[in-house]
Amino acid sequence: MLNQLKTQIKRRNTIREIKEISEILYHYGCVWSLQSANVLGIQRNGKLRANEDDVDIAVLAETWQAKVEEAIRQKGFNLSVYSGGYYEGSEGVHYVATKQGLVFDIYPSFKDKWDNITYRWYGGEHPNRYYFEPRLLEQTRTVKFYGFDVEIPADTDTYLRAIYGEDYMIPNDNWDWRTMPKCRLQLKPTYLSQTDVERYQIGES
Repeated sequence: MLNQLKTQIKRRNTIREIKEISEILYHYGCVWSLQSANVLGIQRNGKLRANEDDVDIAVLAETWQAKVEEAIRQKGFNLSVYSGGYYEGSEGVHYVATKQGLVFDIYPSFKDKWDNITYRWYGGEHPNRYYFEPRLLEQTRTVKFYGFDVEIPADTDTYLRAIYGEDYMIPNDNWDWRTMPKCRLQLKPTYLSQTDVERYQIGES
């Protein structure tokens, strides 16, 4: 009973904190959207999933500002910045914000090109990045979420298929974010030359 109460309190805090951070991102004109399982919960029933364990947000890197970091801290969040995510030698940037709810992972999204294919990516080093058609992060739509506005990818269906596959509406208790996202597994044949594959050791393992 006590654990259930703690979970409910953390969930309420998380919803309030999503509102706080979304208001900051709107205020500073960031192009952003909730990501991954947060979008999955909204698509399924308009809410956070019951077993949600974090909040993921992607922000177009060119719209991110130092003032955003300052504003998040002023709202009482502890904000840590990881250059290269958690992976030494990577080019990515990963912000971790914590307060009273779940952990927020905030990822600037970068535009890049390989083999004349342009894409958006975010995350740490190559095996742990998410790669998307640019429009899936650049084009967003506003939805109501617990009575306030948030952004999610405009083409929500294609976005979720890129991560979870065709049957994303069916809960999968065996889902593993490290190995199963389609936007990682498809990277080898779709985005990288053989030289890049060998250099970064991209693959399904």
